[in-house]
Amino acid sequence: MRKNFATWTLGMHAGLLLLASTRFSVITWLWSERSWTWNYLQCSFQNGWGRQYQSDYSLAMVASYIGAYLIGIIGFALAWRHLSAVCKTLGLILAVLGLVSFLIEGSHWAASHHLSWIFICPLASLLLAGIAIIQLTRPNKATHPTADRDLSSTVIPD
Repeated sequence: MRKNFATWTLGMHAGLLLLASTRFSVITWLWSERSWTWNYLQCSFQNGWGRQYQSDYSLAMVASYIGAYLIGIIGFALAWRHLSAVCKTLGLILAVLGLVSFLIEGSHWAASHHLSWIFICPLASLLLAGIAIIQLTRPNKATHPTADRDLSSTVIPD
C-alpha cells in the first residue's frame, strides 16, 4: 500500500512540476499549434534595495511549484526504503531546494522584501521521479514467483 501511494505521489510531483516548469504552456501545446517553453534549470539570486521587486512568476505558478515540491518531498520520504541511495538522496535534495526557493518567492505576496533565490532543476527532478517510479513498480524478489528458482542447474536438452 505504501509503495502504491508513493508511486502515485511521485507521479503527481512529476505532473505538477511539468505544468509549472513549462509555465502551463504544455497544456496549450497539446490542443493547439502553439509552441511550449520549458524552464529545465534555473539558478538565480537577487537581493537589492531601492526599487520594487517584480517576480517573474505568477501566484498560480508559485503555488504549483510549492505543491509539486512538497508532494515530491512526501513521495521520496514514503519511498525511502525502496529506492536506490542516489535516487532518493538527490530527489529529496532537489525537492527541498525547490520548496525553499518558491517559499521565498511566494513570501513576496505576504511581505515586501527584495530577496529572491531560485535553485531548481526540473529536468533532473522529472528524471529522478521517473526512475523512482520504475524502481517502485518493478517486481521484487519477495513477491516475484520465479525469484527463488535456481536456474543454474537446469539442464537444457540438445
